[in-house]
Amino acid sequence: MPRLLCMLAVMLCCACGAERELRPYYFPFKTLTEGLVYEYQPTDTLGTPFYAYYRTLYEDDKTYLTVMFYDHTYTPYQFVSERLVNSGALLERQFLYETDTLGKQVQIPLRVASNNTFPFKLATDAPPGVLLMEMSWAQPSQPGATFTLVRNRQYARDTTWTYQQETLDAIVLRLRELIEHDEEGVLSQEYGGTEVYAEGLGLVYSEKRIAEGLTLAYRLADRYPMSTFLERAGQGPLPVVPPVE
Repeated sequence: MPRLLCMLAVMLCCACGAERELRPYYFPFKTLTEGLVYEYQPTDTLGTPFYAYYRTLYEDDKTYLTVMFYDHTYTPYQFVSERLVNSGALLERQFLYETDTLGKQVQIPLRVASNNTFPFKLATDAPPGVLLMEMSWAQPSQPGATFTLVRNRQYARDTTWTYQQETLDAIVLRLRELIEHDEEGVLSQEYGGTEVYAEGLGLVYSEKRIAEGLTLAYRLADRYPMSTFLERAGQGPLPVVPPVE
């Protein structure tokens, strides 16, 4: 009997700490050292495409996933740097880009209050936790105004996703965002959304339900090197990825 009780105790201890690995569903950072451009196309005719240049950097024994976002005119509008740790991806730095009255792009740093981007571990013996991100910033074009974005992500379910005729295992994350505009009073808007991450690819679908009848949805259409992106842009070198400090 004592031996049986001992074996049962070991089984219970193992079960209590059971975790599922979600890292394979995030971006394949080990193969992104040269960088790849992800092309996202809108699911309706009202939206415009955007592009995300993902690249992995290694600095001082730390691993970073960096992303430069470009709009449909191939103009950079946002930069993100995440540090990858055992538990997940943590937002380290983020910038917005705004064009001033002289036509020059101005870099706008964001103040990061909470930095949980994506979980690499999912407890299988408890409800999925909620990841909190919060950031704020001020834009030169709107003196006296401040903006705050709060974003929650939570694992919802498993699914599959077909990309270029290949069906992949994927997971669905539930998204909730609150954005506040503080300028002589606070205006706020809250909305929900959905993200799908496919194994070996990363983000393949993003949907935000802004208001009744207004949904912004994008799906991954293609991936290619930066050289291909520059050829398609049909212009000289574009800003790529700032160095990690």
